[in-house]
This record gives sequence, C-alpha cells and structure tokens, in this order.
Amino acid sequence: MEFRQDIKLSQVQKQKLTITQSLAISLKILQMTRVELEKAINEEILENPVLEELEQSHATIDDYLKKDYSEESGYLENFLRNISDSGGYFSFSWGEGGYEKKKEREIKSSGEFYDLSDYLLWQLRLKPNLSKSDFELCRRVVEFLDDRGFITVSYEELAKNLKVSLTRLEEILKIVRELDPPGVGASNLQESLLLQLELRGRKNSIAYSIIDKYWNLLENLEINKIQRLLSLRAKELENALEEIRTLDPMPGKRFDNRDPLYVEPDIIIMKVGDEYVVELSDEGLPRLRISDFYQRLIENGNDPRLDKWVKKKIKAAIWFLKSIEQRNKTIYKVVNCIVKKQKDFLDFGVDKIVPMTLSEVAAEIGVHESTVSRVVSNKYVQTPRGIFPLKFFFHSRVDGTFGEAVSSVKVKKMITELIENEDPKKPLTDSKIAQILYDKGIRVARRTVAKYRESLGIPSSTKRKRLE
Repeated sequence: MEFRQDIKLSQVQKQKLTITQSLAISLKILQMTRVELEKAINEEILENPVLEELEQSHATIDDYLKKDYSEESGYLENFLRNISDSGGYFSFSWGEGGYEKKKEREIKSSGEFYDLSDYLLWQLRLKPNLSKSDFELCRRVVEFLDDRGFITVSYEELAKNLKVSLTRLEEILKIVRELDPPGVGASNLQESLLLQLELRGRKNSIAYSIIDKYWNLLENLEINKIQRLLSLRAKELENALEEIRTLDPMPGKRFDNRDPLYVEPDIIIMKVGDEYVVELSDEGLPRLRISDFYQRLIENGNDPRLDKWVKKKIKAAIWFLKSIEQRNKTIYKVVNCIVKKQKDFLDFGVDKIVPMTLSEVAAEIGVHESTVSRVVSNKYVQTPRGIFPLKFFFHSRVDGTFGEAVSSVKVKKMITELIENEDPKKPLTDSKIAQILYDKGIRVARRTVAKYRESLGIPSSTKRKRLE
C-alpha cells in the first residue's frame, strides 16, 4: 500500500473579532453607573498624569485628535528625571491595568460585592477555560435573575432572548448553577432546593425524593402522607425534614442583609409643558482636560523616548474622554426611546405601561442589543412617577384575547390586586385567577399565573387560606 503526502499552499479568508484594551475600557464605562463613573474618573486622574480636573472651559477633544501621537512606549524613569521641578504634584500608580484591575483588586481584597449579579460575574471571570461566548451568555442569564437568585422568565422566553436553542441554554444554565450561592439560577423554589442537594452530593437522599416527587404534599405540610407513601420510619422522616430545613429558600437574598440602599438616579426625566425632557445626572462628576504642561513638554522636548511615552498617555486620555462622551450619548438615546414608548405610563401610571424588549430599543436607535443591555444595567431613572431601575421598563408581553400585547408588569399588578381583595376563607386559586384575567381580556396560562405569583412573593391559595 502506497501513501502519498501532498503539501499545498491555500488561502483562507476568516472573520475574527478582536476586542482591544481600549474597546474593553469603553464597554466598561458604558455599563457604569454615575457613582461608578465618578470613582473611575478619579482613579484615572491618578493613573494618567496628563489628565487633570477642569474648572473652566478648555480645549475640546477634537483639538487633541488633530495631533499625531505615537502608540509606542517610552521610559518612565527618564520622564521622572525631566520633571524634577514638579514638586510632587503628580501621582502615579506603579501597578499595571489602570482602574479596571485596581477595582478588581479592591473587590477581591474586601470580600464585599455590590449585589448578587456582581458576585456571580466575579466568579465567572475566575472560571478557567470559559470561552468569551459562554461568558457573555452567562452574563445575560444573570440579568434575568431576581433578588432571590431565580430566573424570572420561562426557559423558552430566555432562549429566545439569548437567541440560542434550549439545548444550548441548558449548557449555559449548568455553568451558572455551579456558582455560589448554591441554588442560584433555578426557575423556582423546588428546583433551587434540588440543586442545593445535588451540589451537596445528596441526590439519592430521602430529602431529595420528598422535594422531587412529593413537592405539593410538602408545600401543604401533609407530612403523614409523605411518610406513608415513602414507607419511612419516624426517625428517617425527621432527619430528612431537618436536612430540608438547612437549605436556603432564597439563595440570592443574603446580599440584601446590609444597610438600606440609597439610590442615586443616573438619568432624570422631567415634564416640561406637554413634553418629557431627558437629562443625565452629572452633578459632582469631575470635568476633565488634558494638561497644557504635557503639551508644552512635547513641543519643547528633546528626548524622543519621553515624547513617545507622553503621546501614548495623551492618546489613552483622549480615548477615555471619548468613551465617556459616547456613554452619555448612548444612555440619552436609550432613555429618550423609553420615554417615547412609555409616555402613557409617565402620564397615567403602571396600568398604561406597554411591553418593551431590549432588541426593540436596539433596533430603534441603531445599536446592538448587548449595548442596550449594558446601558440599563444597574442604572436608575428619576421620573415624575418616582425612581425606577431602567430594567423596570423592559419586560415580556402577554397576549390579550383580541391579539393585543399586554405588559407582564400590568398582569402582575392585576394579580396582586385580585389576591388583596379575595375572600381569605376562599382564596383564589391560580386557575381561577387565570380565568378572571381571561374574562378581562388577558390570555394567560395557570402556570404563568403561578410563576408571576411566586415572583411577587405571594404564597399559594392553600397557604393563604384562613379558617377563622
């Protein structure tokens, strides 16, 4: 048998997306709240000596862009020798990575996190061999978790939002569910408790069987029936129930055990006449400029290596300033789009809120959906109707009986009102609530009612029933 090995030269065309450090910083700034941005600006002033705080108007960014700055590195030691007359005016950080790595070091050393999503994302960044696409999908899943750590939409809706198949979604959920706290990433309480037992290696335990097979009996405290069906001795049942009591019913809530959160809005919506005006809250933010000292240093300098280092710092400063400017423009576009779509809500309240998705706003303003997601992350808006997280305006739609779209926020409000006004001796079941909503023109399944009720923290009709 004869083997032949041919060597051929071929040309292959590939598309590859590379995120530079500058672009990564720009995306990070886009996601920042006003408070985080203020901190980042102050840190960047320390990291980059060519940036300084401005009291009066100065040269614009475009003025600096006209100059030709080299990207090559210089020698900091030589630079320091040439500004010995600075009198300690400048402040330097000898570490690498700028404010992004500095912030990460602070989080790791303090052991404190802003919220559950911050803690989960920190763990994802530390995961070895996690691809960029998996990280991005996991980040998107985290955005759909409520303060209990549970997913707030159906798997089908989540897969549609992420633009992935249900099989692919299962792979991503598996990654999220391996994170701490145990039980996070579940769709409901039952699933969360089962996940916690799985992570303990207790999938074959009696406690797991009770939660998995006899959840309804456990919810209704029909303990004797559970004992009979599983043929358990009294001690076995007692041990199993004790193990269940050690599980956390709301794994994400541990991040709420701190001082009250005082929200500072990032955007203000004001009504002027019959129109609404959008204004970014920039009070207290330092105004920046590029130092004249370094401009003169380049123009009068005779050291090429020093010039290259200063030019590199100036280009970094310009990119930082442009990133802030782009952040403000993008936030304004997103909020202005929200105002147009939710004008009836601003005028009349939650009964008039309409369904709205990230993709709809992205298409409206001509950006990618992930850009809108970064804009609304952790940001609050002050409106004539109160202060709301920007995420409040993005929610799923429920079909009306005549084909019209109804906001899930409105449906939750209706469910709350129905339960508040029910007869405590004969509380409304989920099926009955679904029927009442249908009679009011809203087509919603019993399962959906149960999911919305649980997300509102309202117990089942059995637990709401009063005998007196």
